[in-house]
Amino acid sequence: MGYAGASRAACAWLIGLAMLSAVMPALAASGEQASKETVVVTGQRRYDKDRLEDVLIPQFIQTHGTYTHIDQLSRWRTPVCPVVIGLKPPLDKTLIARVRDVAAKVGAPVAASCETDVEIFFTDQPQALLDGFVKRHPFVLGYHYIPEENELKTIHYPIQAWYITATKGGTVRYIDDAYGPTPPGCAGSRLTHCLRSEIVNVLVIADLTKLEGKPLGPISDYIAMVVLSRARTLDACGELPSIMDLLAPACGEARPEALTFADDAYLKALYDINMGTIGSTERAEIDFRMRRAIEKQ
Repeated sequence: MGYAGASRAACAWLIGLAMLSAVMPALAASGEQASKETVVVTGQRRYDKDRLEDVLIPQFIQTHGTYTHIDQLSRWRTPVCPVVIGLKPPLDKTLIARVRDVAAKVGAPVAASCETDVEIFFTDQPQALLDGFVKRHPFVLGYHYIPEENELKTIHYPIQAWYITATKGGTVRYIDDAYGPTPPGCAGSRLTHCLRSEIVNVLVIADLTKLEGKPLGPISDYIAMVVLSRARTLDACGELPSIMDLLAPACGEARPEALTFADDAYLKALYDINMGTIGSTERAEIDFRMRRAIEKQ
């Protein structure tokens, strides 16, 4: 299936199925408003420059990005266009506005009018919801091999995401499929193979039973990070703070409640670099831009 066709199909079945679902409970609304500032955790600690360059930033890049089968990080090339199901108004609009606002500030594409390509569900039955999607449309799980499927279709975290990605080479673009073709690239360069990885659709499922009592602001920033960067869900905290520490069991009480300086530097670097570079060059470029941004702080 072609890129555009797959994108429209993904949106259609997700939205259609959502509207047929039973009404989902809404996240408690008392006093919960997402911050309109993009931001950064205050009281930033001072880091040793050599350790920052040699360990912390490379570690952050490694743990916050998922590389595709062509050894690249996926990014958006079409406008980020979310819909939220399971939150009562105006909380749904607040979350949508926050994701779009973060996208615009880090350089990801946004548009006033666009076709839905991010579906964010809040439900007290996350596994049942995911099972329904997978049963009807297995491609929602994204690029994977059959032995990986059981693990991939199991809910493990309070907020979890699945990505449909595509690979573009020249004028040809294919939806990524472990058993399908990859567009032809180019040879003879140590900097590029003339391919780029793009995010086509993101399905996010949030478990209301595990998010009860948590304010919407931090949750909105967490989801924004997940949507924009194909971020990994983390179980432990890294030395550079990240909004992805918010739900990590090992983080204790000191958890960021907004996008941090490291998140901001990473996302801006991700959307600033050349999308056609090979993995090692891509990582080096992100590393350089993150170092420059963090050192300015």
